[in-house]
Amino acid sequence: QEKLFYADGQLNFVDVRDVVEMIWQMHSKKIYGERFIANGGHTTFKNLFFQIAQRLNKRAPSIKMPASLLAALAMAEEMRSRIAGTEPLITRQSAKLAREFFYYSNEKALHKFNFEFHSLENTLDWCCKQYSGAYTTNI
Repeated sequence: QEKLFYADGQLNFVDVRDVVEMIWQMHSKKIYGERFIANGGHTTFKNLFFQIAQRLNKRAPSIKMPASLLAALAMAEEMRSRIAGTEPLITRQSAKLAREFFYYSNEKALHKFNFEFHSLENTLDWCCKQYSGAYTTNI
């Protein structure tokens, strides 16, 4: 929909194919009762939205949303959703998370399963191709 705004934050990402591979290996190797972090890496919201827009031939968001404005919008959206009886599009919690920077280490999973996670670029290529294919019609 070519939104103009993006939040100044980061997120961790993982390709669903990597999650499935980890689950398969855990099952195959009979690994029970252990916890693993499935994390392909991290990127900024700006970079993520830019790369998605590029793959879908859309305009990327170009205006960074100030944290104070994002918090105010979240409060207003929560009020609007209560009045309308709908789920809020953004909450104070999601606005706060959008400003935080954190990274989850995947070292244990890398060593235990001996595989590499898909890169963000590879994941987005695959996802955007699937998305575009699902919404194209042959007329």
